[in-house]
Amino acid sequence: MRLADYCMKFLADRGVRHVFLVTGGGAMHLNDALGREPRLAYVCNHHEQASAMAAEGYARVTGQPGVVSVTSGPGGVNALNGVDLDIERNEFVCVVGPSGCGKTTLLNIIAGLETFDSGRVTMQGRDIVGPGPERGVIFQQYALFPWMTVRK
Repeated sequence: MRLADYCMKFLADRGVRHVFLVTGGGAMHLNDALGREPRLAYVCNHHEQASAMAAEGYARVTGQPGVVSVTSGPGGVNALNGVDLDIERNEFVCVVGPSGCGKTTLLNIIAGLETFDSGRVTMQGRDIVGPGPERGVIFQQYALFPWMTVRK
């Protein structure tokens, strides 16, 4: 089984029924797997922002997760324009997607490590404008002194 097939089966097994997407070379295996998963329907859009907005509206109206699949690189970053995310206290959330889709950008914005062009990012009703002690980050790579161990 390809990873792309596993991803679409994973979504369908958890009740997802619709995926909003923009086709592209960077997502061709995901698009193929989506078309082959009989429990999923796809809605093609003209651009990434439209997919993100459609998924947000879908989630608000149906109460089901809005799933977006976009091309890698700039397409993924464009999809961040439609992010609407509510995380409740003690809720465990995973952000998944292919390399270059904007996961790290989104998490860095939430952590206050990157700025954004428009919209708001809030935590407990207060704007996030920079790093804060109520939020922690564990980097994918060594952030400081990569030549040192924890003991050093």
